[in-house]
Amino acid sequence: MIFYSLYDQIGTDLIQNVPDRIRIIPNTFVGGEQSKIEACRAGHIMMTKTRGLLTDNVVELVLLLLLAVVQMIFKEIK
Repeated sequence: MIFYSLYDQIGTDLIQNVPDRIRIIPNTFVGGEQSKIEACRAGHIMMTKTRGLLTDNVVELVLLLLLAVVQMIFKEIK
């Protein structure tokens, strides 16, 4: 299994040259490059997606940022 972050560059050349014991590449990001999907299919490697994994976290972060902005505005008004 290969784990990678949003900032790692996983190209088709890496996927094509992975050892035979690698059989799955989990994808936790939105979307997926078609070239990576095709490279995985050619190498008989599963590429998974975890849709909606961070949806709640993103909503909470946006609400907290909005509250922080409102708080900053009220501090400036006083």
